[in-house]
Amino acid sequence: MLSDQDEDVALRMMSVIGMFAVAIFLASAFTPFANMLGSWTSVRGELGPADAIVVLGAGGPTPPGILDGSSSRKTLYGIRLYHNGLAPLLVLSGAPDDGEQREEVSLRVDLARGHGVPAQAIVAETRPRASEQPTTHGEALHVRSLLAERGVRTVVLVTDSQHMRRAKRVYERVGFSVLPAPIDEISLDATAPEARLRLVRWIGEEFLAKLYYLAAGYI
Repeated sequence: MLSDQDEDVALRMMSVIGMFAVAIFLASAFTPFANMLGSWTSVRGELGPADAIVVLGAGGPTPPGILDGSSSRKTLYGIRLYHNGLAPLLVLSGAPDDGEQREEVSLRVDLARGHGVPAQAIVAETRPRASEQPTTHGEALHVRSLLAERGVRTVVLVTDSQHMRRAKRVYERVGFSVLPAPIDEISLDATAPEARLRLVRWIGEEFLAKLYYLAAGYI
């Protein structure tokens, strides 16, 4: 059992932690703190000529086989970069087909073809890959294998500005030179309290992911 003194110390610590949590909540929701943190932790775009444009996976489709908004927007951004002449190849990553269920990669290929990208310019693997982990690191290794015979060295990487820092390091670690092309689902200029709290949660989730990748030696 704790002594009266230990209990007093514990209560004081809990009080301090509670006050700190409330202060962070209030600052995140009602001050520009979230916006400044988002600007500091994000990666800005550095577009330029490359050997390939790589659109990272952004989540599976919603039934019955329709790309979700985030995946669709990132794919459309990659398509636009291709039509702007940044690279001769468009690499579409994401979840492979699951039996007869068409998943993200397959649907992205359809979207690209429908927007005028020729089949020979699209690099994608729609079949399941038993050895690939559905992570940024596993995705990078798979993209490297897809491009191994094509002499690709520099890639334009399409993902959101928070994920970009980790993704860029992972792709550099597996041998690519990376030009970031971020596209965000959450505004870094959020003004409403709810939007600012979403921004802080997004930043926090990516921070934890970076810690894991550092511990795992992926970046």
